[in-house]
This record gives sequence, C-alpha cells and structure tokens, in this order.
Amino acid sequence: MTIPYKPQQSPIDLGLATPIAAVFPPAYLALRWGGHLDGVPDGEPGHIKFVFNKLKPTIGLALGGQFFRLLQFHFHAPSEHKVSRKGWPLELHIVHQKPKSDSLVVLGIMVEEGHGHPEAHRFFREFTACYADNASPTAISIDPHDLLPENRGDFYRYEGSLTTKADEDNAETVSWLIFREPLQVDRATLRKFIGLGHQAKKLQELHRRFVLTSFVPPG
Repeated sequence: MTIPYKPQQSPIDLGLATPIAAVFPPAYLALRWGGHLDGVPDGEPGHIKFVFNKLKPTIGLALGGQFFRLLQFHFHAPSEHKVSRKGWPLELHIVHQKPKSDSLVVLGIMVEEGHGHPEAHRFFREFTACYADNASPTAISIDPHDLLPENRGDFYRYEGSLTTKADEDNAETVSWLIFREPLQVDRATLRKFIGLGHQAKKLQELHRRFVLTSFVPPG
C-alpha cells in the first residue's frame, strides 16, 4: 500500500517557518462582501459554524485576481495557528471557494480579549445565545468587515490544508491568508463563546515550508 505524502498540512507556527517578505499589489486581496449579510449558527459543539442565507454568487473575494465565493465562518479554540509559539484564545476562519473547483481561500483572524468593535461583540453574543437552553437558532446579520482587524495590510500568506479533521490529514487545497493583528472581543463575551466548545488541530510539521509576509518580520 502506498501512503500519500502530504507535506503541506495546516496549521503551522507562522513565526517558525522561513519568512519571505513580499510586496503584494494594492488589489491583491479585494473583499467583495457588500454590507450586512444574514446567516444562522449551525453544528454541534466542536464543529460550530455560521452559514449564510442565499448569498448572491458575486459575494466573496478576489485573491491575486481570482474570484472565490463566500461559504461560511467557523471557529477554533484555542487558535490553531501560532506565531513563534504564541497562541490566541480563539481563531476565526472565513472560508471561500473558487467556483467549480476544490480550491479554497481561508482568511484567518486571531481573537483576543479587548475593547474592539461593538458589532463584533454583538455578533458573538447573539451567536452564543442561539445555543442557550431551549433556544432555537435565529438569523443573525453581520457585515464581515466588522470581524476583521483594523490593520488589514499586514498578513501571512502560505499554501496548506483544511483543518476540519483534527486527527488525520486533510485536503491540501487551501490558500491561507492570516492577518497579523488580532480581532478584539470583550472578555465576558469571548469567554462565553469559547465555552460553547470548539475543536483545534495541533500544529503540523513545517517540512521546510516558507511563509510570505506583507511586512518585514522582526529580527
């Protein structure tokens, strides 16, 4: 039996991979989300996600000139990716798929305690309330831009895999773009949301992997 060699598994420690500072064109990442979008929480603890309702086929992003449709949000606690062994309480993944293809673009946002954007607080509070005793999932409206950090120009970029299956290899079909600056959510709201339960896959071997950075890495 031949065992497939999969050298690009995710997640990884972005700070321990070989960094290559790159100059990306201004329109390299073009978000085409529009404004507020409606969706509902879905899934069981450990596999919770936010699924959108009836998105237009033009809603998504362009990465390097290629368009990817917005699919869903999901979460991992603690964060799956690290930077020089530093982790965060939560990691948000915003998943996009290229039409008629298995290729994905996932935006990764680290989440930490802090003041942050009021709309982000509201989103996480309403999401948590949908899993309260005897609660029925209700539609939540969110502008995805409000779940991104203020600084969207500094990011890590690498090729890797899904992390859906925590105990085995995943399909290596993901172009990762992970923002350097975390999103902040107030302490009580974040702790209650994390309490819902979210799986996280352990760090994977680098296999001499490099990571592109839109900024000059320190030291």
